Amino acid sequence: MAWALVGACLLLVLNLAGCSSSTDPGVDPDPKLTIEFSPTGRDLSLRLSETMDFSAGVSPTAVLSANWYRCGLLVGQDSVFTYVPAEVGLDTLQVSAFAGAEQDTYSWAIDVQEDVTAIPPPVPDVKVQEGTEPADVVVSWIWLTGAAFPLVEYVVAVSYDGPILESNWNQATILENYAVVPGQLGYSRTYTADEHGMIPGQRAWFAVRALDDRQQLSHLTYSVMHDITWPWYLGGYVTDDAGQPLLGVIIKSIDLEYAANTDGNGFFLFEEPFLDTKSIILTSISPSWYDFVTEPVSVDHDTTLVNITLINHYDFVYDCYGGDFLTYLRSMTGTGEVPDHPEWSQLYTWDEYPVSVFIPPFQNFAGVDMEEACLAAMVFWDSTMSSDADLLGIDETAYFVRTTDETTADIVFLFEWRVLVSGYGEVSLLLPEGPEAELGRVVPEKMQIWINAVDALGTFKAVEGVALHEFGHTLGLVKHANCSGPEYLMKVAGGLGAMDRDEPIHLDERRAVRAIRNIPQATNMNNYTP
Repeated sequence: MAWALVGACLLLVLNLAGCSSSTDPGVDPDPKLTIEFSPTGRDLSLRLSETMDFSAGVSPTAVLSANWYRCGLLVGQDSVFTYVPAEVGLDTLQVSAFAGAEQDTYSWAIDVQEDVTAIPPPVPDVKVQEGTEPADVVVSWIWLTGAAFPLVEYVVAVSYDGPILESNWNQATILENYAVVPGQLGYSRTYTADEHGMIPGQRAWFAVRALDDRQQLSHLTYSVMHDITWPWYLGGYVTDDAGQPLLGVIIKSIDLEYAANTDGNGFFLFEEPFLDTKSIILTSISPSWYDFVTEPVSVDHDTTLVNITLINHYDFVYDCYGGDFLTYLRSMTGTGEVPDHPEWSQLYTWDEYPVSVFIPPFQNFAGVDMEEACLAAMVFWDSTMSSDADLLGIDETAYFVRTTDETTADIVFLFEWRVLVSGYGEVSLLLPEGPEAELGRVVPEKMQIWINAVDALGTFKAVEGVALHEFGHTLGLVKHANCSGPEYLMKVAGGLGAMDRDEPIHLDERRAVRAIRNIPQATNMNNYTP
């Protein structure tokens, strides 16, 4: 009886329980879950320096799991994800959420925009200069500080169309993206024609900007203009007026900070390559020689050579010509400055030595063998110059050589009697011909030495002295010396009695004749500075 009662209560309880779950409308044994996402908009805009929280939730409250994907990569699994912009541009964020049997996904498109307050400042101290090799360009700058976000690289650009600005940055050519080196204060990069397309002779503009880890480029306030060098060099040889190489002469380029010293062979070479220019002017600096300024030089091939002959500061003790050897040389060659005729300052002389001389046989009215006397004068010039060359230790060919062919001779003698007022001798230019042809103004091709067959030249020495004087004119001393005293052969009538002196040809005259021979053809004598 008792056991029957217990079973009935249990059955009643079970029945009541069953009735309760099926008949009470306010109780749901398995409520439906709703997954919600925030923010609700799918297209968002965010500044680079801003962050935003994204979340996934469930209602009613239940256990939720979430997988966050950024551009397809899993980046988090919490219910809340804090989005930090990585760079300027369009980004995507997606979440897959699970709660019980429910799951849902949601995605956002995020337009990340620059933040003006967070853009890096300009890269400081950008400089551009020539490299060690032709057409090389070296760009240098100082590390950038004060950026809101970490910097990752420097971007170097070039333009051949004009200055680089922020507005036309995309039109410039990017030379390199160079990674930031932690702790490095200064940067220097070399760009070449072969590897980076540097264009020799072109004017270019270079700029450097920094890039931060948000892909923001730094501000740009200026670009640096630079003329890319040609692979051309300038050098040459410097010799003295005796044709000997000069050691230790400084050669500088005017308006350019280039300088070089001559070596033992008199050779100099500017280590820096030159631009394509037609107006490079060089000047010498030396205490022992008159300085020289070249005419404008055009550098237009691998190595242009400019040869310079310097004139020695010889002691010139006489009162004439201001005691200055250069003034004396200019006067004797007729190359002093003439305002109306600047071209007269150019020095012209024989293209080649020795100069061939034709002397015909002749006896004057006094019975003097004029052929032999003039030949002796020619030999005297050569022997005197040869003796000087030996003392100087130089190897020098003869100044004159005799020929029996009058048609091919450079100098032809004419013996003819003239009235004494015409003088004892004279040099005239036979070739080239024309109204512009004048002794000392053109490169001589053929000259005539006339010796008067007058009785007044009644001795061998007298004829020899006059011929010696006229030979001096043919060697470039076209004017007469204006000095007191009888020492100078080239004074008016200076040949008479010259052979009775210990030195018929004065040392100054010998030095001048040697200088004339060694100075390059058509040199502007005003380019020497006393």
